Amino acid sequence: MNGSQVQIVRAVSTYVKNSIGVTDRSLMDITILRSLDYVRLACRARITQRSPREKLNDTRLQRIRSELLDVLYALEQLEIVGNVDAHKEQLTVTRSRQDDDSRADASIPATVVRGLRVFAATFIFYKGACMALGYTGAVLLEVNSTEVEVTEFSPRENTGRQLVKTMNSTGRAKGYIQEIAT
Repeated sequence: MNGSQVQIVRAVSTYVKNSIGVTDRSLMDITILRSLDYVRLACRARITQRSPREKLNDTRLQRIRSELLDVLYALEQLEIVGNVDAHKEQLTVTRSRQDDDSRADASIPATVVRGLRVFAATFIFYKGACMALGYTGAVLLEVNSTEVEVTEFSPRENTGRQLVKTMNSTGRAKGYIQEIAT
């Protein structure tokens, strides 16, 4: 809280398990749901603007696919979705088998670019020509939207080698962290 104004730092949902009860945190962040909704609206707007009353034939299905791909590339430039080239073969547009052949169904792969929530750094201080000292700067922990400085830390678990999820253009993790010794 800043003065008399409330600031929302992160909005999350209560969704932590999927329909069969398996832990799934993929849709916990509200920003992911909002991004997917934005992708849906952008695709829908493009198709309704470019094909308001067109005949539904094979050529039109290909044009719809091209338009959707163009929307995804534009959203990739805005960093809303990522890895469009890697998933573009999964983008399909077909005639609906449920309706009277007047509806086109699209399956749109959308890899949402996640927000940066945590930043961690280790500083290496060089003293002299070859002596290096590891230095971890001020460690702050956020508890109920209040930053608390950590003055002492005693790990009690061995976490092992953990994959580091980084934000990059390839969408792949780029490193590992070493275990915490207890």
